[in-house]
Amino acid sequence: MTTFNLPLAKLVPRLGSLVYDLFLLFAVGFAYSAIVMSVALAIGIELDQEHISVVSEGDILMMQADEEFRPALGGPLFQSGLVITYLLFYLGFWYFRSATLGMQTWRLKLVSADGGKPSLAKCIVRSGLGFLSFAALGMGYFWMLFDPQKIAFHDRYSDTRIIRLDKRPKK
Repeated sequence: MTTFNLPLAKLVPRLGSLVYDLFLLFAVGFAYSAIVMSVALAIGIELDQEHISVVSEGDILMMQADEEFRPALGGPLFQSGLVITYLLFYLGFWYFRSATLGMQTWRLKLVSADGGKPSLAKCIVRSGLGFLSFAALGMGYFWMLFDPQKIAFHDRYSDTRIIRLDKRPKK
């Protein structure tokens, strides 16, 4: 195993990039929900008007759905698809760009433990473990405060690292 001598990213920049990415994930989740709703309406799942009512509150028109509308947008199939969409978001950015948009903003980059580009398998493992790290109230991220190498849980077990890139010189 080669020694790792690139500058590892600290907790604050990593959490900062995560906050940026959460805004992007909100937009991705919104788009996913719109696609699922469009497909459900296109194939006639919720086309019956007795299940959807339009309510006017002041100048705002809102659609309210009864219990029969919920499975399409709130059931386990929808939720599983949403989680898979989020994992694919990270997987795609990590594999093809070595950084999400939030990571690029904070000048962070994903590398394998030897400093090279991570393989697709490592990115897949990292996306699953990263989700668990976040879902466990962020404990996988705070792991790095106690880890001897100062790496997060999902870094250690996916054999990847997040490094901090130098500032670009001004022209």
